Amino acid sequence: IGILVLTIVVGIAATGADLPEAFGNAAQGMFAWIADLEAIAEREERWVEVQGRDLDSLLVGFLNELNFIFETQRFLFRRLQILSIAPDSRSMDDPAAEYRLIARGFGEPLDPERHQVRSQVKAATFHSLKIEQGPGGCRVQLILDI
Repeated sequence: IGILVLTIVVGIAATGADLPEAFGNAAQGMFAWIADLEAIAEREERWVEVQGRDLDSLLVGFLNELNFIFETQRFLFRRLQILSIAPDSRSMDDPAAEYRLIARGFGEPLDPERHQVRSQVKAATFHSLKIEQGPGGCRVQLILDI
């Protein structure tokens, strides 16, 4: 009997002048892993809203929501603009949620003639997740299961 264990992951590290920019760049990094960003046109706009109990769960939830949109609607995001990351005291969906993220994404539906999917992402994970904020900006890192 032989056992072959394969762990397939990819790390994302993104920086930004502030937390919203770093979150947007992390999302762009995930889509750069999925497909060639240069081949994705900003033809359509999609709004995304997620909640999280803390900033870590907000980032993981945001990336997993974007991946869900890709997997179910076959929509590729080229760029994401995070409009708001704010405390959320009015959450009806999850009373324990403390943060809400609102983003506007730009991209287009997957076109097999123009877009080559390099790899699928199973999920964004909490493994090695770090969010560092300081006077010089913000840095986030996490692992994607692929």
